[in-house]
Amino acid sequence: TNFSSIEALIQSNEAKILKTIDKISEPLLPLMSDHILYFGMLYPAVHNPLLKKSWIFENQIFYYKNESHKLSALKAFYAKSVIEQSLQLIEKWRPLLKEDIKFDHIIIKSRWMKSQFGSCQSAKKIINMNSVLARFDSRYLETILIHELVHLRVQNHGNNFYDLLYKYLPTYDSLRKELGHLFKRIEV
Repeated sequence: TNFSSIEALIQSNEAKILKTIDKISEPLLPLMSDHILYFGMLYPAVHNPLLKKSWIFENQIFYYKNESHKLSALKAFYAKSVIEQSLQLIEKWRPLLKEDIKFDHIIIKSRWMKSQFGSCQSAKKIINMNSVLARFDSRYLETILIHELVHLRVQNHGNNFYDLLYKYLPTYDSLRKELGHLFKRIEV
């Protein structure tokens, strides 16, 4: 019973606790410094004017060619990474979701968005993922991707949508809340 009373106390004060954590938390790295965040890990960012491309990620180092275009190079890297990771996650989830979601002809896109993590054009089967998700642990990308895949079946956020989402992601609410708090602490 001691544990259940502690759990009840935390649940009843969840908003206050999260607000306090936000206030005392260290801000994440800016979008670009001498390091980048890539799926929750820190990697060096190095200027190399001899590159043939505008960026490469090699040997766990992000190299960019042009100092004045380093942010656009990083955003392009993040967008490509989110698409690649999303496609891998779709293959992982396909056997689990196949009874509820039709996976034929899905198009994954990624772009920098300031106000949402993903969107779905269900009629065209286009899922847009926020490339900022490449900065966080991949479980957050997975959470948003599953959310958008469920929109291929249910276009609104009604009970049917959440019933299907929770069937596959019972921890969706807590993961989405964590992501929201992380997002508030980064430069977009």
